[in-house]
Amino acid sequence: MVSWAVVGYLVWVAQWFGPAHIIIQTQKEDKTRDLVSGIDVPGYVRTLYERQEPWLKALHPIPRPSSDIAGLVQSPE
Repeated sequence: MVSWAVVGYLVWVAQWFGPAHIIIQTQKEDKTRDLVSGIDVPGYVRTLYERQEPWLKALHPIPRPSSDIAGLVQSPE
């Protein structure tokens, strides 16, 4: 439940006070990817965005399709 609360807060910050660089740190990189975009089931960030009212999406557009949010997660090399 804490993950949902934190991710919800970060989505709110990014939408209303962005653009912002948001860093989500977890014990494993796979968990971060699951929180943002999900593997089989959409992740928290993607779910929160996709279930918003159309007027909110129009007010806060994202630069790429929500199905491509995984591309926003970058691993250091």
